[in-house]
Amino acid sequence: MEEGAIFIADVHYRPGDRWIEEKFSHLLQLSPPQLFLVGDIFHLLVNLPPVIEKNRRLIEIISKIADKIPTFYLEGNHDFNLETIFPTLQVGEGVWDKGQNIKVTHGDWGEGWGYALYTKIIRSPLFLTPFRWKLLSPLTNWIIDKILQKPIKCSPIPNFIDQILTKKRWEGTLIEGHYHQRVKW
Repeated sequence: MEEGAIFIADVHYRPGDRWIEEKFSHLLQLSPPQLFLVGDIFHLLVNLPPVIEKNRRLIEIISKIADKIPTFYLEGNHDFNLETIFPTLQVGEGVWDKGQNIKVTHGDWGEGWGYALYTKIIRSPLFLTPFRWKLLSPLTNWIIDKILQKPIKCSPIPNFIDQILTKKRWEGTLIEGHYHQRVKW
């Protein structure tokens, strides 16, 4: 990781949010040495045509950024299966700089077996297949719209350090999003 890299997480972009589009466009002027998108940049982005179309403006802005700035997209629980959407970005679940002992992930790892199973199911190509069927397109569009309208919880987790971070067992620097705590440590 290079000095001056920018890390962005949990933006939860919804189609038409011009403020977010402008902020991302401004990154081209800042020209950081690296950009890390640390998951949930979109409120919903999966490899389904209607979802891609709804998010096209920010997808295009991020793609332009990646043409000029080395960009890493670490998938979250709202944006995944992104390799074909962002073919010029380095897409994955996390980055580990062994030399500096820095790990960067979205943050939704270590949540227990139930959550691990849930995320494995929703990320499965088999799970998304029925949503591609023309017959189900009205239902698919209805589900997409409902997800895009769902509010994001931003309430502090009591004893966050003890409840969450001690479970992670990482010896080094850990950079994550996911928890929406609105506090600084």
